[in-house]
Amino acid sequence: MDFRLKKLRPGHAGMNLGLCSGLYRGTESLSNAINIAEDTFWFLEPGIKKNCPRYSSMSHYGLTAISREEWFSILDEWDRLRDELVIASLTTDIPTLRSVPRYARREFVSDFPRNCAKLAKMIGQLSMWMRIELQLNEHVSVLGI
Repeated sequence: MDFRLKKLRPGHAGMNLGLCSGLYRGTESLSNAINIAEDTFWFLEPGIKKNCPRYSSMSHYGLTAISREEWFSILDEWDRLRDELVIASLTTDIPTLRSVPRYARREFVSDFPRNCAKLAKMIGQLSMWMRIELQLNEHVSVLGI
């Protein structure tokens, strides 16, 4: 699994979801966007769905601007997930796994200790980036696939 926070180069494609500071209208530069591989974004999406009523299954493929207040609630969910990953010894220690598509769940479980550590690290990095961006912006937009 790809646990990197990526900056995409022009012309680069793939199954990535982006996070872009501010309200994305399609004309902004994506050079400051953070991109996450879809297989790891599945772990983050339940926290977004729970705390942003506008975010739905279709948002995974589209664009959703999420307010600062909603992001703080999402970040609390991600912090809980990170804590679960750090102490997990069994798959049942991570309730979010039940909402991840089967193919990604199988891949994650195939090297469980390593993937727990890598995902926890990625969530920590992403949360830090998000908190910095939220000091400067009222919204951060999720750019679907």
